[in-house]
Amino acid sequence: MFDTDYEDLVHRLESDARRNPGSFKLKVLLVSMSAYLLLGLSLLLIVAIGWFAVWMIENQHMIIRMVELLLLLVAASIPVLFITVRMALIRLDAPKGIEITRKEAPRLFKLLDKLRSKLKAPHIHRVVIDNSMSATVFQLPRLGLFGGHSNHLVLGLPLLLACTPKEMLALIAHEYGLLAGKHGSADAWVYRQRLMFNALQERVDGNREDNFINGLMANWLNRIAPYFNAHTFVLARQNEYEADAAAAHLIGAQHLANGLTRAALMSPWLEDTFWPKLYAQADDRATPAFMPHAAMKKAFTMSREQWALQARLDELLLQNSDLHDTHPCLRDRLRALGQPARLPEAAPRTAAEDLLGELCTRLINKYDLKWWEDERANWQKHHHTRRTGKTRLAELTQQPLDNLDVMALHELAQLEAEHGHSSRAKAVLAHLQQCAGGPFGKASLLHGRILLAEKNGNGLDKLQEAAYLMPELSEQCAQLGFDYLARTEGDLAAESWLKRVFPRMALARQ
Repeated sequence: MFDTDYEDLVHRLESDARRNPGSFKLKVLLVSMSAYLLLGLSLLLIVAIGWFAVWMIENQHMIIRMVELLLLLVAASIPVLFITVRMALIRLDAPKGIEITRKEAPRLFKLLDKLRSKLKAPHIHRVVIDNSMSATVFQLPRLGLFGGHSNHLVLGLPLLLACTPKEMLALIAHEYGLLAGKHGSADAWVYRQRLMFNALQERVDGNREDNFINGLMANWLNRIAPYFNAHTFVLARQNEYEADAAAAHLIGAQHLANGLTRAALMSPWLEDTFWPKLYAQADDRATPAFMPHAAMKKAFTMSREQWALQARLDELLLQNSDLHDTHPCLRDRLRALGQPARLPEAAPRTAAEDLLGELCTRLINKYDLKWWEDERANWQKHHHTRRTGKTRLAELTQQPLDNLDVMALHELAQLEAEHGHSSRAKAVLAHLQQCAGGPFGKASLLHGRILLAEKNGNGLDKLQEAAYLMPELSEQCAQLGFDYLARTEGDLAAESWLKRVFPRMALARQ
């Protein structure tokens, strides 16, 4: 199914859901159950083969050919049985992070108990702190399609360090609300089937080449996937609004609106500014001047003028809800809450301090220690490379460009770009392209990278030139151009450019 067909289907289903919510939920339940029809048919096939075997044993006068057929059917049923049972018992990995207990964070668990009581929600079996800028609830089946399920609440340490206590409680209440309410159990069942189906489809599709049965099941699952995902998507989107309403009723619409806005503003700032600035220290330092999680609270407060920008908020409010993400866009959620879009103030006391108490410091230390263990080798390797690069750059810049060969000129341009001297790099590349044997594809690629980093669309022409000069660079150039346009102009513009400039690459993406 093409993306446009999927979008049309989702829009039709959304209309159905608005006209008759009860009937639509019943329809989604039926679709969810029918998604496992293949498993049922496979089991029926095995039962039929078993019955046929018993019948043949009772009729001993059957000819040898029938016996051979029986043996063939029994042999065929073994892989079917194995694959079917494996699919039915598929398990999902529990969310990763540091699990915390009631003893370690009594205030947080006490508030969770209150939320559970007021929302009439199920028990949370695990509370996990991870390194994300989000709060999420997972309801995972314990034993595939059979048995019970477990509920996992995952709270991001950066989010806890950013939000006020009330904002964090509102965000947690939203997550808890996804499991609660009048239709909570049925909707949660559909949610689990959505997770199970996607995991099942991914696993079977990855093993489609193993045997004929896997290939048959993969084709069937891929055929029904768009319809299953569209129906469950619409219900999941409705659940998001219902959970927002429940959280607003319990904690306050303004607190939830502020929490949603804060997370939406700070998440890209954390990704685009905080972490790059931290890693930039590796250029000059063998070890960081500060550890990330220990510095976050202070950084969030002191850098408010960088992330709490009205222009950035206006950009967020222009974004539309995505048909591949069950969460509505910020504008739609604020409108449903009846709240204006406002820039949140810096948190005088963070949710991490209020809800976690002394555990907050221990978690910060654990995550900083883990981060440095993971990053130490790459950090120090980068620092060494950068230091030797500076030495090499100084050697090359002491010589006139005319004295450098093609390889040295390209190295010089690369080093100038890496050290932030884009104007010098472009001047070296212009000289390089005039050398004998030029123009050179790799030089055009580097020039294109520099221009795109400067948000100069002329870099797309350089990518096209690089791919023409060196066809083996086509895939890399296509990806760079697509990513640039997707960031700056959106996916439609990126797809259009790809089809026009790299039609074979565009076809491969479909």
